[in-house]
Amino acid sequence: MKMVLIEPYNIRSVIKYDGTLEQLQDLVGGYVEAIYQSDGTVLLVNEEGKLQDLPINIGDLCGNILILRVKGDDFTGLTDKDIKKYMEV
Repeated sequence: MKMVLIEPYNIRSVIKYDGTLEQLQDLVGGYVEAIYQSDGTVLLVNEEGKLQDLPINIGDLCGNILILRVKGDDFTGLTDKDIKKYMEV
């Protein structure tokens, strides 16, 4: 499964998602906060990013942002169409 990582300063990469919470926490640098989008994707960020004074990324989100899909209660990988969309935005 694949996800998109957006680092501050608009550095984007495609990362292989191994399905573990530990990987997600490691990539955002702490506890994960989920921001659900209307298209079925979810943005995952460090829930204490502002308190930790992480660099501003997109809008008012701070630190690394992970983008995945959500199915029920589980995170899943992005489609190729999703990856193209989020790598170009």
